[in-house]
Amino acid sequence: MSELTLISLEQARAVGDQLGCDWTRLDIEKFRLGLETELAGSNAHSATTIPASVLMVMGCFVQARLLIWEQMGEKRDHYQALNRFENDGGISSL
Repeated sequence: MSELTLISLEQARAVGDQLGCDWTRLDIEKFRLGLETELAGSNAHSATTIPASVLMVMGCFVQARLLIWEQMGEKRDHYQALNRFENDGGISSL
């Protein structure tokens, strides 16, 4: 994975608030980590400033993923697990 774009909790909360996120259902830190992870996998992370429109699209995607995983009864630490997997060398480490 490419170097992560650092997203602060305040930035993540601002994006989530604009999207109408229900913070009683979504963990703000997991949402922030999801934004960082999704941005790192896109071309947007190479820019010095990330356009608000890109953050909003990524925020929609992250919010949907977290809510779907919750509805499926799955653990909601998928982004942490993905980062650990990639930091350990990914598939080549298996």
